[in-house]
Amino acid sequence: MIARTVTPSSQHSMSYLHTQRPKRNATRVWCALLASLGLTAPAAALEDFVDGFESGLSETAWKRDGDTECRITVSDEVARSGKRAIRFDAGPGSRCEIVPWLGTGLLGSMKREPFERERWYGFSVFIPPEWTPHERNEIIAQWHGSRDVPFGERGRGPPLALRIHREQWWITYGWDEDFKSSPGYRAKWTLWTGPVTPGQWTDWLFRVIWSHDDAGETDVWMNGEMVAQRRGPNTYNDLRGVYLKLGDYHPGVRRTVFIDDVTLTNTRPGGGEDAGAAPGRD
Repeated sequence: MIARTVTPSSQHSMSYLHTQRPKRNATRVWCALLASLGLTAPAAALEDFVDGFESGLSETAWKRDGDTECRITVSDEVARSGKRAIRFDAGPGSRCEIVPWLGTGLLGSMKREPFERERWYGFSVFIPPEWTPHERNEIIAQWHGSRDVPFGERGRGPPLALRIHREQWWITYGWDEDFKSSPGYRAKWTLWTGPVTPGQWTDWLFRVIWSHDDAGETDVWMNGEMVAQRRGPNTYNDLRGVYLKLGDYHPGVRRTVFIDDVTLTNTRPGGGEDAGAAPGRD
């Protein structure tokens, strides 16, 4: 059954105060500079990214983003396919994530997802059987915004995120059509919720066309079944697009999470033309 958008009251306050936009000339300069470095959302499609961690965690394919309470290892304890998966051990309140590099070298690591182009994201998550619910929500996957630092823009929350809160999966989203977002948490809307099943792999597939206006599209499948679909704005009006982060961010207690079979592609995994259906897995 497909869940439509629900809008519960937010736990975060928001400010709708008008903020003056940066001068047009300054915007053009920054756009030209980013374009010359290849850091804006690319006009051409990105290459497909696929990793099952069978050869370890490649330092040329992934960037680690963790603090002192985070430990990221490749493990053979469980695997969605093959023999290995990535294991995240995160302390309370810690950041414990990895980021796929969309290019090579320093500049390649700064590339972002494209606007208004179809993209598919797949990954599998294993929650250990000893998992216990907690009041604090934690983020397992997030598409992080690229705020426009030169214009003084502040964080607004991930425009799309897969969370766990208590015993439920939560998919949340947010957006802003203004070029410079006014201060406040924007990622306050809920797209879908469903029960977490510890001790089993959960396969996720997201199809997204990123846009801060009505061109945006978001489709989500869990274990081969479509669970959510939305049409409309789904990101921020930034110079650069979002980037994916996987792991465990800000858990309330010490956690262990496994992730395997990560894909970032321009077409649906397994082929096919119908965006309304996704392949299941054996």
